[in-house]
Amino acid sequence: MPNLDVIEETNDYIVVNKSAGLITEKSPYEKHTVENQVFDHFLKTKRKPYVGVIHRLDRVTSGVLIFAKKKSILVTFNTLFSSRKVRKTYLAIVKNKPEKNKGNLVNFLVKNNK
Repeated sequence: MPNLDVIEETNDYIVVNKSAGLITEKSPYEKHTVENQVFDHFLKTKRKPYVGVIHRLDRVTSGVLIFAKKKSILVTFNTLFSSRKVRKTYLAIVKNKPEKNKGNLVNFLVKNNK
């Protein structure tokens, strides 16, 4: 499992770079998650750390994640996200240039039974 890549850390939150292949949140089916990495990181300085998952990225996606260190900060970030005061940007690496520079992707999730 890759080491936790901390981008910024304050008294209220931590910003980390998530590697592709890891899931964001704790799961009874996964031993290695970004949330577990953040918890272990917090254990170095706190006996009973709080880890608030502010948002998630899919397993196959790499990118920036923010985790709250306090419940009040989680609530604040949730409000910012729900009121659209935080803007998320997604970038994709593709093999070929798309036909159009802009558009909407409409697709449906399918369960992989493997």
